[in-house]
Amino acid sequence: MPRIIKLSILLGLLVNALAVQAEFKNKSYSYFAIGSEQTKYSESLDEFAGTTFKSDFSSSGLSQSSGGYTAMSEDGVLGFFIATSSTLLADEAQEEWNVTHPFDTSTTVQTDHMSINQAGLDLIAVYHLKNGFFVTTGMHYQKITFSRFNFESTDDTLEFGEFALNNSDRFQAQLAALNDWVTAGSIEADAPYKTSDGIITTEQGLRDAVRFTPELEIPVVFENITTFSGVVGVGYDSFFIDRTEGMRYKFNIAIGTPIYLHVLNTKGDGGDRSLSESLPGGIDVNANVAMGYQINDKISVMASLSYNYADRNDLPGATASLPNNTFEAITPELAFFWAF
Repeated sequence: MPRIIKLSILLGLLVNALAVQAEFKNKSYSYFAIGSEQTKYSESLDEFAGTTFKSDFSSSGLSQSSGGYTAMSEDGVLGFFIATSSTLLADEAQEEWNVTHPFDTSTTVQTDHMSINQAGLDLIAVYHLKNGFFVTTGMHYQKITFSRFNFESTDDTLEFGEFALNNSDRFQAQLAALNDWVTAGSIEADAPYKTSDGIITTEQGLRDAVRFTPELEIPVVFENITTFSGVVGVGYDSFFIDRTEGMRYKFNIAIGTPIYLHVLNTKGDGGDRSLSESLPGGIDVNANVAMGYQINDKISVMASLSYNYADRNDLPGATASLPNNTFEAITPELAFFWAF
């Protein structure tokens, strides 16, 4: 995360030092960009049956961003951006789930395949400082959609499964209920646990039925994480002070926090398929740096690098919860701008 912020600041200082300060003119423009999105996603739990749990996923895909800037008046200092971004085609890749205990080092105890897509919408008000720089504030919408499938165990899954049961209060309660039933006379009609293979009558049978077993997951798990965030930022665009033929430079960075978060997961039971929270905590960072050529006062072509980072705090529910999760996307793009 810090690298893109430092790059934005350095580019802004360089441009401010070298650019010829022509007359400021608040003019509207539109753009479209196509890029190759490099995505990372991770979920983590600091406490899970006596251990820590973390997933690790990275992939790539084809993406687009588009939108425009609207000036309130050519001689004024106010305007607004409306910008969208989305994944057009996402590659599938393997996700690993790692734990720290009972192992000496982080060990993979589950794998699956995953495909992730993101979509964003920004509604941003702009105040110009009349030297190419401007400050911004507004709303950032993000929707992360992913599917997990092909769940598989590893050589260490069984050992971890036993460790998790031994440190699970829920399993101890289940075992106590089973022992009470056996002590009471093992009346079949009152059996507390049944499977498709019959009634569970022993501790080992109960362990086999409830132990962590990736292959027993439902075939595909879908999840949506939708967030509305308030953001503030700064930016620079040489277009506002020099639209003649020549080099064009721009950058912007915005930082914010979620105002509302909504999660839908097909794995959850009952009401916990859906979780919502106002002011859930977390951080958003969105940045872009670009350099290109202003062909004339109406058209320019630029190479850009976009950065999108989202950290979401865990969201508890009655029977299910959203772990702390982070999403990161770095996207090199080719962008086309026009102002007619």
